[in-house]
Amino acid sequence: MAMSCDKKAVFDPARITAPVMGATAVNAAGVTVDYTPAVYDLDFNKQMGLTHSLALVKAGEQTVSYIIKSNDTGTALSATAKDISEAVVRYGFEDGDKVNISIVVRASVQDRTKDNGKNGYVDSEATLDIDNFTVVAPKASEDLEYFSDFTDYTQSSTWSVIGAIASTGNNWGNDEPMVTNGENWHVCIGLTLSKDDQFKFRFGGSWDVNIGATGDTEPFVVALGTEYDGKGGGKNLAVAEDGVYDLFVYTEDNDPDKAKYKILKHIENPYKEWTASAEWSVIGAITSTGNNWGNDEPMISNGTWWVCRNIVLTSSDQFKFRKDGSWDVNIGAEGDVEPFVVSLKKQMTGVQGGKNLGVEKDGTYDLLVNPEKGLYEVVVANTMPVLD
Repeated sequence: MAMSCDKKAVFDPARITAPVMGATAVNAAGVTVDYTPAVYDLDFNKQMGLTHSLALVKAGEQTVSYIIKSNDTGTALSATAKDISEAVVRYGFEDGDKVNISIVVRASVQDRTKDNGKNGYVDSEATLDIDNFTVVAPKASEDLEYFSDFTDYTQSSTWSVIGAIASTGNNWGNDEPMVTNGENWHVCIGLTLSKDDQFKFRFGGSWDVNIGATGDTEPFVVALGTEYDGKGGGKNLAVAEDGVYDLFVYTEDNDPDKAKYKILKHIENPYKEWTASAEWSVIGAITSTGNNWGNDEPMISNGTWWVCRNIVLTSSDQFKFRKDGSWDVNIGAEGDVEPFVVSLKKQMTGVQGGKNLGVEKDGTYDLLVNPEKGLYEVVVANTMPVLD
């Protein structure tokens, strides 16, 4: 039975009856554990309510201590495979690894930190041992590397990032500044985070209005590039690996319950120095622009590649690339299939007068062409192209 004591708190193990782990269920979706709650007896025949959690205590050969999921009432705890994976990856394991793990029921006076209860904890003697747990690590949407343009983010913001951030020495006391585009989006640009850091967003340098994650997992490890709903007073956020990040939050009327947030790797805009060029353009039947093979969508160029950025396409749209607004020189797909549905983030060979191109899913895309090499490429908007 593991016990811990915060130096600033009175925590008397002699007064505690440890939680008892009961029936357990383990499947591909996660785990459920029944338990008899711990009891903390105080003077005058009073009892203190305790927070109960599922805690990871072993990962591979490592003895660890990390709260996976908590509740304040009841006699059962559940955690999804995703919840468990988010705990396991913090100890150096990667997506697809098979790891032997052990989980206990933990009772704490207050669940304020993930390594233990703020004022101490006591664990069940029994453990739930799972062999060959398969780690499913958080991933960016479609494994894409997103970047952002910040040309519109020119105003200081009243929102900021607060947290325990090793690179800045911030330990929930100082605020990392953000800038805004004046249209409800705010961003902290290029913040160095470790996988052990935790953070949230707050307004006016005060805890009165703050935004974290929905749900019960803390910290919630974000998948990069994914836009999440925020929650006022929600759980702390974290990233899956060390790196430099751009932290975005969106609010309407500074209402935390109308908030969204997303985290991106900080990547320099590859098109930053590209300039407008009328030499090449995109032509097609494109619903979002009203183009029906009559008008050209403009492109910018670095002298070798041309790109038409942020164009909204449906899976029914078709398009090609052409020079000088004329059909005399145009590039489409090889082969006989029309429209040819492109593979994203892959340089493909184009041919003069080739077949029309299309995309598999509705979305916003960047369309690229290298006429000299006869190559074209399509990527999700604001993600890194292959560019040779």
